[in-house]
Amino acid sequence: MTSDCAACPVRRDSFCQTVPARDLKAHSKKRSFVEFKPRQTVMVEGEPATSLFIVTCGIVKLLRSLPDGRTQIVGFRGAGEYFGLGEHDTYTTSAEAISGTRLCRFSRPDVAAMRRALPQLKKYMNRESLRQLTAAQDQLLLLGQMTAREKVANFLMVYGYRAPGDTARPQRLAKLPMSRSEIADFLGLTVETVSRMLAALAHEEIIAIGQKTHSVHVLNPVALAGADLHGSFCTKPISINSLGTKRAMQVTRGETSKPRTSPCVCGPRCCRTGCTAEAGMPGSGTASVYAAQDADNARR
Repeated sequence: MTSDCAACPVRRDSFCQTVPARDLKAHSKKRSFVEFKPRQTVMVEGEPATSLFIVTCGIVKLLRSLPDGRTQIVGFRGAGEYFGLGEHDTYTTSAEAISGTRLCRFSRPDVAAMRRALPQLKKYMNRESLRQLTAAQDQLLLLGQMTAREKVANFLMVYGYRAPGDTARPQRLAKLPMSRSEIADFLGLTVETVSRMLAALAHEEIIAIGQKTHSVHVLNPVALAGADLHGSFCTKPISINSLGTKRAMQVTRGETSKPRTSPCVCGPRCCRTGCTAEAGMPGSGTASVYAAQDADNARR
């Protein structure tokens, strides 16, 4: 852990980039480091808002809650991004560390003083507020209009192909520390649907999913970023590597070939043209993949 702001690995990706080099020493005296273990609470919605946090390592999820205890994930913050600042005197969201996380903490009075002393910092934070507002509008569009496949592809473009907080350096191999349940909550889907969509994208060789780690390797970023992702993947032969040996053998022997009666999840275009996966026709790879996953879920 560095105590020198000039050597901070996320300085250029955070609002600290607006602090002149000559002021970094004084700037470093205003912040403190805090560390959180996975699933540890950082702040609680409704409590007095005393601090602003910058993520220097790890990832944090933001949640809103209802009086009866139900919660909704409303966002994630990664390296270089800040949270905890708002117009009210209390925190408007709760925050929880998803992975081991290191944060820089500033008191709100110090942040207010810095905004007055550094006009460029004020401009930066105003731009960031607009960016977060745009992200919230994008999330409303996602929840209201996108298909399950588009939701998962969009999530991978934002949080997989580009690491959280990194808008300048896209990467094809990224860790996703979020659980399937957290991804489903954020996208307004079920865990089973998220798993099916990831399996379908992997089956089409658009992505590859790490077996033992929460990693996604984007094999075809053009296809992932495409506005129309409803490809005809239903009759593609099944890969043992994508299914796992046991399930692939079950599919080969026809043990999981029961036709599905639920609506096709391949997408509206696939359904309009007569999806062979939905019909349960011989050689329908995706239907067998889904049936195998359903059988696994039922056993759990």
